[in-house]
Amino acid sequence: MPRYYLHSNVIFEPNALEKLPEELARLGITKPLMVTDPGLAELGMVQKCSDLVPELVAFDSTPPNPTELAANQAAELYRRHACDGIFALGGGSSMDLAKAVGILVTHKCDLSDYDVTGPSPKSLGPIAPLLVIPTTAGTGTEVSVGCVLMFNDGHKGVIDSERLIPATVICDPKLTLSLPARLTAATGMDALSHCIEGYCSNISNPLTEPIALDGIRRIAAAIERAVNEPNNLDARSDMMMGALQGGIAMSMELGAAHAMSVPIGAILHGHHGAETAAVLGAAMRFNEGSVPEKMKDIRDALGVPSDGCVENWVDNLCHRIGLGTSLRALGLDETDIDRIAEEAAHSVFNATNPRQGTVDEYRAILTSKL
Repeated sequence: MPRYYLHSNVIFEPNALEKLPEELARLGITKPLMVTDPGLAELGMVQKCSDLVPELVAFDSTPPNPTELAANQAAELYRRHACDGIFALGGGSSMDLAKAVGILVTHKCDLSDYDVTGPSPKSLGPIAPLLVIPTTAGTGTEVSVGCVLMFNDGHKGVIDSERLIPATVICDPKLTLSLPARLTAATGMDALSHCIEGYCSNISNPLTEPIALDGIRRIAAAIERAVNEPNNLDARSDMMMGALQGGIAMSMELGAAHAMSVPIGAILHGHHGAETAAVLGAAMRFNEGSVPEKMKDIRDALGVPSDGCVENWVDNLCHRIGLGTSLRALGLDETDIDRIAEEAAHSVFNATNPRQGTVDEYRAILTSKL
């Protein structure tokens, strides 16, 4: 059955960051924990937010891939300073870490107890009030039910609950103007994958499918301009909107590309968007015969000719924006293939893919991308 989540209050405009104080007040947050990363701290974003909200307490040590350890450290800071809410400023890592902190300060169990990739995940209750400010255009976690973490035992898992949808999202496209080209490309391909896999999901959802399809068109038209013309605010705005649309599309869950890229990421610890981009085209070709009408819609939205190979088109787009599609070049070895194929076949994302892949089929896809 389809899921409909319309929880977030989204403010989308240039200079929207200036509305942070009033939006925190609207949520009843008087002493927020700010979750961000070292790079943004070095760029002065902690000071900029502190000028707007002097009462904030900053955790600026979010790792590139958020971890259970970092979440516990941030939660301890939250408790020590008697914070009453959280706001994240950054990419998917900071937003996912903020969600994890929101769980820890309101629940007694370990984060791993809520991991949906585990055998019997617990259900979440309400979490701490949460506002997010994305500074990349890719993850969609600003409006999604998901939280991806590296757990203490070394595996990469997912917490999935409507409780994790932030109450307020401040989307300020100007915050993405300084994003480096490769990060613009990788996060943009992540957003594109969310729209594509959400649209192709075996969970039919007539409310969100048009949003996903529009996101595909929007990102396909804007991503190269955003990479090549970093100060193009129109392109940046379209990419941020496409990322938002991808987050909404994820209410239909994801598919084969993420079934592979999540275990790939657990091994390589690279950028999730770049790892997903490397296998996205192959996953689309794998699915094409199972959802021909939806794939025709996607081809039209991307501009892929009817007689063209969709995998080649996606791979060529990746190459044009500076991303590789060779898993070996990303650092993967043949010895990793069996493990990834096994995990992909048993992934929650394989269950919602329009064609459930076997271990052998995933092994063949992964081998073809070495």
